[in-house]
Amino acid sequence: MKTLVFLTLFVACAFAHTTLFRQSPDDSSSSSSEEVIFTQKAAVPSSESSSSEEVIFTKKALPIAKNRGRKHEKHIQTRSFWQTLKDATSAITEFFFRSNYHRPDDDTRWEKYKIQYKLKFDDPADEEKAKARFVKNRAKVLKHRDTNPNSSIDIDLNKFAIMSSKEFRRRKMGLTPETRPEVRSFFSSDMLREKVPDYYDSRRTPGAVTYIREQGECQGCWAFATVATLETVFFMKYKKTYKLSEQQLLDCDGYNEGCDGGTMDAAFNYIKRNGGINPQKLYPFEEEAKDCRASPLYNRPIFITDVKGFPKPARAGKPGVQANKIEEMMKVATFQHGAVAIGIDAEHMQFYSGGIYTGPCTIGINHGVAIVGYGKCPDTGLDYWIIKNSWGTNWGERGYLRLARGNNTCGVAQMPSVPIIADNIDLTNVKTDEQVDDEN
Repeated sequence: MKTLVFLTLFVACAFAHTTLFRQSPDDSSSSSSEEVIFTQKAAVPSSESSSSEEVIFTKKALPIAKNRGRKHEKHIQTRSFWQTLKDATSAITEFFFRSNYHRPDDDTRWEKYKIQYKLKFDDPADEEKAKARFVKNRAKVLKHRDTNPNSSIDIDLNKFAIMSSKEFRRRKMGLTPETRPEVRSFFSSDMLREKVPDYYDSRRTPGAVTYIREQGECQGCWAFATVATLETVFFMKYKKTYKLSEQQLLDCDGYNEGCDGGTMDAAFNYIKRNGGINPQKLYPFEEEAKDCRASPLYNRPIFITDVKGFPKPARAGKPGVQANKIEEMMKVATFQHGAVAIGIDAEHMQFYSGGIYTGPCTIGINHGVAIVGYGKCPDTGLDYWIIKNSWGTNWGERGYLRLARGNNTCGVAQMPSVPIIADNIDLTNVKTDEQVDDEN
């Protein structure tokens, strides 16, 4: 890579030098051009002035004009050199980029991609725009593979390949941590004394983790993370699988903003006040917020008594607990309750397809998800979280993400919480999901 950069700059400099540095004309041949330069820059006398005044003005100013002319010519030459160098560098870089990443099979790949994702375009201009994004994103994927052979993650094209990075952020990330309600109950650091296994995965317990959802065009990740966490936490306590309604949260939670964003803690508080939540079958997801239609008659009696948070991570100049200690507490909570609701920075995860994600990302969280397990990679020794996402099964590891654990990667320790379920809930007359399915 260094050789390529050096070669690019060398060729660009040589081109600029050959183009611009020629023998300057002598003074006698340049006098007229110097006068022209001067008359362009000097104040031109008005038409009411006499011709003699104009001649006198010109004769007095001409020596200065010659000097200014030379400086102006030198300035133009210098500016032209750097502009030519920039243009040459860009052209050569683009040449190497196209040679390596814009492949001749782009057209074929695009046609296959359209078939795979059943894409149809009524307007040819829309298809050209989508194809351009596809080609650009394909180039990113190929570049990552070529320049990061030892990467801990795999990336691949998926249904998001026709989205720009900006569009991806706008459509898929709706966590708004600044609107999080005040957390008044916290896990104690005493839980660190608990001994838990090095590997745990709620998915291995049949019925504990329901299927991967798809939030579509709705920025309601917070609702999906709430439901994902609550389903698993409730199962671990009562061994009952209930698929719950994200749509009810989007429509009825008066604190959050539906498909425009929200937080899991506010949603947990709504379910606590509401005395439960409707099943998904009776209140299905519609990819947009609508008027509230929830009925208390259909509530699953998932009674939340508390929403527990974790200490805030220490930051420069601000008190707090070390992030690795918080993640140790989260590890214990995951084992004890089955799931933990969290926020992460998912901005650069558009094409993640597997492996342990270590970055790029920041601690500025923007996406709500649920931890359902943890482990350690035997090949690399990396500790990781197992995270349930809401972007469908053709993203990540069949809808899941493995995120590096122990260093607050992507802000995983910024906003974790767990809903605490009441004891002794009577579920005798509560219909199972299978019974609801049979009735409908």
